[in-house]
Amino acid sequence: MRWPFKIWERQYYLEPLLVFVLCIALLISLKQRKKYKILRWMPIYIVSLMVVYASGSFIDKKQHPFFLRICEYIDYAFTTIELVIFSIFYYQFIANLIVKRLIIFLNIGFCLFSFYLFFSENGFYRSPSQTIKSTVYTVEGVILLAISLYYFIELFKKPFNLNLKTIRCFGYPLEFSFFSHVRCLTLC
Repeated sequence: MRWPFKIWERQYYLEPLLVFVLCIALLISLKQRKKYKILRWMPIYIVSLMVVYASGSFIDKKQHPFFLRICEYIDYAFTTIELVIFSIFYYQFIANLIVKRLIIFLNIGFCLFSFYLFFSENGFYRSPSQTIKSTVYTVEGVILLAISLYYFIELFKKPFNLNLKTIRCFGYPLEFSFFSHVRCLTLC
């Protein structure tokens, strides 16, 4: 049981802090899910993020390659869950019907695309290659970046007397678009 503490010490105890923050966010999102209907999917996202973290951190991948594949499958599935949840989040804010239909089309297309890549190159029988994962991560990032940029375009077309502090959940799209920009720049 000493090995997690050695790893945590090398990482300045940021992993336990991450788990603590995720647990607090999960408790808050579960408590507030009836009050803020917009965030009702956040507990699913947080739990799936915790599963990805746990599978990557606590499963000893050196013992058997099977466990490494399981971790890769979980991470790959999380990418699809992440896209769908954040797309639903933006879908609720966007008023343009054509863009809403495009979001649905992009989600279905991404799911089909990721399944196709997963089963191509024997990705199912072996763990998905870095090329496949990089392609899927990049496409996911570009889709979410485009959706978030459209959200900001629509938001700033509103009248100038708009007070951003009074808009519910303005920070989430802002934070996520920043995250998507950084992720796209590092993957490309």
